[in-house]
Amino acid sequence: MATKKTILQILLNLCLYSNSNCQTIFTTKNEVYQSRKIIFYGYDFSDFQLSDPKRMGQDLKKYIFTLTGFFVEHLPEKKLADWLEKDEVIFNFNPTLLVNKKINSEDIGAPIIHKIDKDSLQSL
Repeated sequence: MATKKTILQILLNLCLYSNSNCQTIFTTKNEVYQSRKIIFYGYDFSDFQLSDPKRMGQDLKKYIFTLTGFFVEHLPEKKLADWLEKDEVIFNFNPTLLVNKKINSEDIGAPIIHKIDKDSLQSL
């Protein structure tokens, strides 16, 4: 149960703080919510920063791919489809893989902790 909770927390954080890479097929929220099939393009870490001064300068980029592998292992297409209440979810990680490969590992560590106010989160 703790693993599921951890995965959901990480996915929520990625959705809130990451850029989205998706095809524009639908024009309204209702069309997206009513669709029975979606294409999931993966996890874009291009704006990700780890707020830990001890980690600055370390090769953190390799962990992005380890984390993505963990997500795929613990949240496969069928499980994600059930969770999103869709008939089918198709994984296509090529766009985000290309973006994540271009990340400079030295830029991932940040010396200062960045916080978002609770009010800002609640307004999303």
